[in-house]
Amino acid sequence: MATSQECSYTFVKVSLIVINVIYVLVAMTMIGAAIFAGAAQKLTSLPILGAVTAMGILLLLISIMGFVGAAKHNQICLFFYMILICLMFMIQFSTSIAALALDNTQQKSILQTGWLASSKTTKKQIEKMFHCCGFDAKNLTVFYDTHPQCANRLPCYYYLQDSISRALKIAGGVGLAFSFTLFIGVYLSHRFRNMKDNNDLDDNFF
Repeated sequence: MATSQECSYTFVKVSLIVINVIYVLVAMTMIGAAIFAGAAQKLTSLPILGAVTAMGILLLLISIMGFVGAAKHNQICLFFYMILICLMFMIQFSTSIAALALDNTQQKSILQTGWLASSKTTKKQIEKMFHCCGFDAKNLTVFYDTHPQCANRLPCYYYLQDSISRALKIAGGVGLAFSFTLFIGVYLSHRFRNMKDNNDLDDNFF
């Protein structure tokens, strides 16, 4: 019959594995939300979206480390996992706040800078993709020039801004809400490190 110590060990181990599986799913959501603004990414490399994507990839790698540390009860993996999770919280929290703090005016300024710096080929792709004319004025069109169809089409900014706004809200919102759950991983890994594996009495603690 299993003792309370054995049950506690198993419970914490399984909980740590489950929380890291959840971290993997959230990381994939963050990466997917940033990629969602693919049309705008053709126009400009938005720093906030790039940072959110990087955080998603980093979280994915840290989660794998935590999963291995929990499955193998590896003291070194768990030690560095705790440190990286704490750093991850600070970076992810600030990045998510920055993503949510961008208002429409700031988004338009960033998109306009990217539009002006983009090549004619890129602008043509955007105009053709969204069936729009110019950035925020139809006389700035590249693909359609003075085509009469522009009279019935909106500037491309309205389509690009919608894509960017939704991506920022999803990525920033998920990142902010999730950043606080990172403390669960820190608590479980700290507790698990100090537990003795009943199946391996010769285990050396780091």
